[in-house]
Amino acid sequence: MLRPSAMSVGGLQGGLRGVGGGQMVSRSSFTSSSQRYGAGRNLGMSSFGGLAGGSFGGSGGRSASMSQSGMSGCVLIGNEKETMIKLNDRLCTYLQKVKEMEEANNKLELQLKQFHVGKALSGIDYAAYDAVIKPLREEILALHLGNARLALDLDNATLAAKDFTTKYENELCIKQSVECDIADLKALKEEYIMNYSILEGDIAAANEDLANLKKNHEEEMAELRKQVTGTVTVDVSAEASTDITKQLTEMRENYNALCKKNQSELDNWYKLQVETQTKQTVEVSEAAKASSLEIKELHRQLQSLEAEYNSLLSGNAFLEANIQNINDTYCGKLENLKMTVSRLEMELTNLRSELEQKVKDYGALLNIKMRLEAEIENYKKLLDGSAVCLSGSDSKETSGGTTATTIRTETRTVTSY
Repeated sequence: MLRPSAMSVGGLQGGLRGVGGGQMVSRSSFTSSSQRYGAGRNLGMSSFGGLAGGSFGGSGGRSASMSQSGMSGCVLIGNEKETMIKLNDRLCTYLQKVKEMEEANNKLELQLKQFHVGKALSGIDYAAYDAVIKPLREEILALHLGNARLALDLDNATLAAKDFTTKYENELCIKQSVECDIADLKALKEEYIMNYSILEGDIAAANEDLANLKKNHEEEMAELRKQVTGTVTVDVSAEASTDITKQLTEMRENYNALCKKNQSELDNWYKLQVETQTKQTVEVSEAAKASSLEIKELHRQLQSLEAEYNSLLSGNAFLEANIQNINDTYCGKLENLKMTVSRLEMELTNLRSELEQKVKDYGALLNIKMRLEAEIENYKKLLDGSAVCLSGSDSKETSGGTTATTIRTETRTVTSY
């Protein structure tokens, strides 16, 4: 804190010129008033009169004689010179600090420009992460495609298994219908066998009847012979009697022929029915064997498809577990990358806050610089104004009284930053 005291015009002029070109630190406004005092007035301002009337070699080589008041003014001028030297030293220090601040400001401006060009305008570079993420993404895509392919194969196998199941059900229905037909044919065969046994019984009964008829016929013929042999032969004129034996023989032959015909027809019908049923039974048995073989083949295919289906299910479960593990792994890596990105964003936020703080500091330094420049301009103006005031403040001696100059100095506080 510098507070320059009030000084006389002569002392201020001597101090300024004794420094030899130094600059003043305080701004002073001078108000001069001339008063003429009589002989009986107090001459306390005689020192100011002597200073105003004196001249110094530093002001252009002017010479004059000095009075008692002039001597006291010289002492005051010496103190003011020391004060001005100190002020000028401080001013040099301030100027040096201002120069250093300007260099620091220029350096900060350059750093801010570099930071804005290199950091603020450029986005976050994810190229390093893309080099790691790209193969992982391709691997995940390949796994998804493989999983989709396996799912498609699984669906195809499921549809094929359903088709085979449908075929199996159809063949099972055919088998059941064939088995029903076989059961019906077996029942029909049993019925035919029963009819055959009945017909055999009828044939046996007919043969017995035939044997009985033959026996009865022989007995009747024997009785008739006996009767014929015991009778008397009487010749009468009558028509020729019919030959009963011949008629019986013809009847027997006709009956035998009819029996043989019926038996042959029955045998032929039975053989035809047996052959037909045998052919049908053979065909049914062959169809049943073929159906059984086809059922066995379908059952074997079904077992192989079930084994393949189970293997595909286990492979799918294994792939799903691998995909889950890969997803967990990459989720962890992604979390790490997110944490890294968050950390980098936090660092970027800190850098921005530091940059804003530096900008604020730069603005404060710029304000200080502008204030110091304004102070220096004011000092220059004050120096120029003090020189003008001192040039017109030469005192003039008159016989009627003494002219005194009163100087009022306004001081301003200058704070060093």
